[in-house]
Amino acid sequence: MTTLRYLALGIAAVLGSAATAPAGPAGYQLQGLYLDHGVARVFSDRKWGVLVEDRRGGLHRVLGWPLMVLPLGATRYTPPAPALEPDLVPGARVARGHRNIRAAYLARPTERYRHGVFGSTVEAGALVAVDAVGTVHTLELAADAVFEDRDARIVDVDGDRRDEIVVVKAYADRGAALAVYRLDRAGLALAAETPPIGRPQRWLNPIGVADLDGDGRPGLALVETPHIGGSIVVYRYERGVLRELARRPGYSNHAMGSPYQGLATIAHFDGDGVADLVVPTADRRALEVLSFKGGAFRTLYKTDYTLGEVVTDVIAADIDRDERLDLAFGLSNRAVMVVFNRIAAE
Repeated sequence: MTTLRYLALGIAAVLGSAATAPAGPAGYQLQGLYLDHGVARVFSDRKWGVLVEDRRGGLHRVLGWPLMVLPLGATRYTPPAPALEPDLVPGARVARGHRNIRAAYLARPTERYRHGVFGSTVEAGALVAVDAVGTVHTLELAADAVFEDRDARIVDVDGDRRDEIVVVKAYADRGAALAVYRLDRAGLALAAETPPIGRPQRWLNPIGVADLDGDGRPGLALVETPHIGGSIVVYRYERGVLRELARRPGYSNHAMGSPYQGLATIAHFDGDGVADLVVPTADRRALEVLSFKGGAFRTLYKTDYTLGEVVTDVIAADIDRDERLDLAFGLSNRAVMVVFNRIAAE
């Protein structure tokens, strides 16, 4: 009965009545489906693809086209084993790398900052990295700063095929900055840092690292002050400095108190070979796909809905198996949404 009910909802109960929003001029199509028990999180699984967890802990598989959300029995899904690294900050994840950095994570829980952007006043006092031969390196911050983050992102920020670690560092008197750490024989060391926002308990949330303007060099994108009128800011690492390339106001990629930092993402959507940004608007009631090709922002697509706020991670995946990336996310009004990509690659 449950499966049949969900199949019926998948066809008829898309945001009330219409099964599909009209295709936008850019070739995207929006579909949505209400879940009785709401949407707690949206995530991807290597075996099952995109999954939704409702607020009672039930798991559902997202499929298309048209959009369907089907129950997945709990005995069929095996959650990943919890990380057991010593001093791991509650809620933090261990990042895995395949080059000079094997793993990285945030450690040494501390309450000396007490901002609580993730719903807890516990932050990290140290960054831990494991190099390619298994040696563990720890960098501990001074008492005037914390890592106000849950992810230590292992990425190549300068294109030299050696990875660095990107994290949010927050100063007690100046707020957050984006920090890049390198790992060499001497251990972890600060490679570059953006200027702090300038006021205590002002935060930023990274989006990701990719070639965003099409010149072959990585760019680092973030949303500055996502809770109080945020701006997308793009930086480039150049000779030990993070240089600001551009900013665009009117966006948010985090809800205050939420554990989810992935409300925005970077992926290839329009077929031009350059990565695009996907970021909610400042009120989180619309999702925008943006190109930064050539060094200027351009809106490729913007969802048209006002019934709920984006509250989950935004997952880029080929949901309808047509070899194009789609977008899945959850809203505060109990709806699972999917933006189906209808653009043909060049």
